[in-house]
Amino acid sequence: MVALRLCRPRFGTFADRPRDFADFANVLGETPAARLTRIRLIEARRLLGGERVMRDDAANVGYRSQAAFNRAFRRQYCETPAAVRRSLRGKG
Repeated sequence: MVALRLCRPRFGTFADRPRDFADFANVLGETPAARLTRIRLIEARRLLGGERVMRDDAANVGYRSQAAFNRAFRRQYCETPAAVRRSLRGKG
């Protein structure tokens, strides 16, 4: 039962981290880092429809750099955050 083992903490040990990451990927179909990035970008896409400055939207989902946010967003959605913002606001 891989899914149960992922939820059971092993107090104070990091010896099985590589195996845990592999199990995570096998169960969920993506690495922990890829899942976190995808979740952040889904939330960022939702935030782009608001009135905040794009730099604030990037920071709110965990990006320190707007350039890094723009690259990750474009890689995920094949369009820039600015283009998505325009379409969400009905100006594109």
